[in-house]
Amino acid sequence: MPGSTRRAMLAVVIGGALVAVGQPALAQTEAGWMLDAQADCRAWYPTRLVDAAMTWSGPCKRGRADGPGTLELKLGGKMVERYEGPMRDGAAEGKGKLQWADGTRYEGQFQGGAPSGPGITTFPSGATYTGEHRMGLPHGTGIYAWRNGERYDGEFVDGRAHGRGTYTLPKANVASASGAGVYSGRWNNGCFRDGARWAVIGIAPRDCGFTVERR
Repeated sequence: MPGSTRRAMLAVVIGGALVAVGQPALAQTEAGWMLDAQADCRAWYPTRLVDAAMTWSGPCKRGRADGPGTLELKLGGKMVERYEGPMRDGAAEGKGKLQWADGTRYEGQFQGGAPSGPGITTFPSGATYTGEHRMGLPHGTGIYAWRNGERYDGEFVDGRAHGRGTYTLPKANVASASGAGVYSGRWNNGCFRDGARWAVIGIAPRDCGFTVERR
């Protein structure tokens, strides 16, 4: 269901690091069905929280959530995530909304239980990602905008800046680039190089083979 894919529902780049959001630290996960025992209704999670409890407010067909409603996961009595939208044969399908306990919100298309297609994610930090997703990760074209004015506009593959893209860095940040400015061209798994100029998104400079010169 809208459940978190690949350890977390959505992986995104924040402040130069690839960060997964949506699940408590150290939570055990595995793919499988979750049951609302009271409603005798199941929902599919690509990566479910093993110890979490699920509730579903909508219709149930053949023992699976099907139709509009609200699905909520709780762990230790506390809300972990809440999905509002349509379900089909137990999985989130169509346009819906997903909110995590930390305040992160996603609104957009779901397919097969995960964000897939166009959508917008808003983070507690004020950063936003607007664009295409595949199985819960930025994939395709999109825009990631940081609150401090940094911005990447271009292609993503499995959550990484990959392909054609433009990264705008208003203020120098040695952890992200060789200097302030615009880095436009082809990215490779979060790495960009143009002669002596380099930039990274969601990966450490050393992992791209770049040397950081401390000033």
